[in-house]
Amino acid sequence: MPTGATHQARSLLARTPLRIYAIAVVAVTALAIFFFFSYPILPGEMRGLLSLLFLVLVLLIATITAAISRRIANLALSESNYRSLVQGATYGIFRSNRQGLMFANPALVKMLGYNSEAELLAIDLDTDLYRDAGERDRLFDRYMDEDYVEGVELRWKRKDGSVITVRVSSRVLRDESGQPESFEGIVEDVTARHVIEAQLRHSDKLTALGRLVAGAAHEINNPLTAIYGYAELLATNPALPEELRDFAEKIQQQARRTKAITASLQNFSQQASREKKQLLDLNTLLNNALRIQEMNLAPNNITFKSLLDPQLPRVLGDEYQLLEVCMHILNNSVDALKSAGGGAITARTSAENGQVVLAFNDSGPGIEDLSRIFDPFYTTKPVGNGAGLGLSACYGIIKDHGGSIVAANGPEGGAQVIIKLPAAKAEADAALSTAAQKSN
Repeated sequence: MPTGATHQARSLLARTPLRIYAIAVVAVTALAIFFFFSYPILPGEMRGLLSLLFLVLVLLIATITAAISRRIANLALSESNYRSLVQGATYGIFRSNRQGLMFANPALVKMLGYNSEAELLAIDLDTDLYRDAGERDRLFDRYMDEDYVEGVELRWKRKDGSVITVRVSSRVLRDESGQPESFEGIVEDVTARHVIEAQLRHSDKLTALGRLVAGAAHEINNPLTAIYGYAELLATNPALPEELRDFAEKIQQQARRTKAITASLQNFSQQASREKKQLLDLNTLLNNALRIQEMNLAPNNITFKSLLDPQLPRVLGDEYQLLEVCMHILNNSVDALKSAGGGAITARTSAENGQVVLAFNDSGPGIEDLSRIFDPFYTTKPVGNGAGLGLSACYGIIKDHGGSIVAANGPEGGAQVIIKLPAAKAEADAALSTAAQKSN
């Protein structure tokens, strides 16, 4: 093991700039040349001293050469690591200036649909990349005053002309006068995320509208049934004049027509929240929901953790409805943790008794009134921050999928929501068979 002095010497050599090494080599070489030409004319005792000094110089040159070799090797390793990090990144990375792109990593080349970096660097950014050239001008205006621009969403064009939405975070490199010289940034394609969010908003609107229509149709049906019944009694009463019985018959006809309209409304309310079902992997669906939340909440003191069963059976369900359920539950946990100053959210998946279990836990203050948690229009949020339809809609969706949803307060605090859905039959049989084999 090296001594303390030796370790400090090596550390000092490792941090010394290469130009210092170059100066040292030149100086030592000059001294060696001087000793070589001075050696024959010096007295004998001086020659011995010069021989010793020359040996020291040779050792010094060897030490400096070894230090230079290590520095060069470290620089090469650092460059290799940097190149691997940039070239292998899943996000797009670029460097550009006002004239155009100067560098683009493979992820950005692939994102924009080009065949090579050279092909991408040759494009005109104003006409070939930005859907709206004004977006680039506005971005440059921000660069004049800000050194870092984070989370800017832009509309870019791919090589085939299709438009994608990207989120760009970048920094400005300035010249000696402080003017922007070039820019470095990271690009993420958020097009798919925007599509999912739009579908969730649409599904939420349909769910709310469906419940409103169902409630209205139910309220209309009650008095309508009475009207139809009394009209039928009048129409079949022989003691009444024929003219009055004709009027009663017409009332009956209009009541039947109104009943058919309300039945259509009820059918709409049922179909508004029912889409075509397919085999789904809840692990993938949950990861998508968590990813959306994490991207939205990066600045907040909230962390997400997922514990997923790799052998989880699939379920038969509607992807967007079940994603909506996950998003609603996560949103409620996030809102609770925001008011508490932060915390953690954990999502778990497992399989038991032919069912797929999805459990959410948070470290927030818990649920105030468990008895009303799934009631329509019940909310503890401030006015304007929620209509109280979220968990009510979740309850309806899970029931429509043949499952159950239960809310509770955890033993150590925080809210807990457990969803159980029937596993697809073939998947459930396979899971039970695997569990039996493990027990044997």
